[in-house]
Amino acid sequence: MKKKLLTSFIIGFIVSLAPASYPYNMITVIAYPIPYNPHFGVLKIEDKSGITFNKIKIHIYDINGDDVYSGTFPGYPVIWNGRNERGTTVSPGMYIIKVEAENILTGLYGKKLIRILVQY
Repeated sequence: MKKKLLTSFIIGFIVSLAPASYPYNMITVIAYPIPYNPHFGVLKIEDKSGITFNKIKIHIYDINGDDVYSGTFPGYPVIWNGRNERGTTVSPGMYIIKVEAENILTGLYGKKLIRILVQY
């Protein structure tokens, strides 16, 4: 009997320590076209769920982890023209996009990594 009460107390205590709002699952956030060619257009990052975010941050890294581009946008879609911070077209290869989305009004927040291939 004591073991059951103790287990219930511990589970209840752990649940009460859990945050009230969980991070937003960004499974519906996509980047296209893949492979991406900067000479034929832009890369779009969108959320197909329809949830509105009013602050989107992206960080683009090359395969070595070096920062290529960073930006903050007022919402989706986010458009990248294939250029780095200096305005030069990036080299062909694999890139990683870290997308952070936040809705200040509802408190929804999410983070996702997307791999893209830049190919000429």
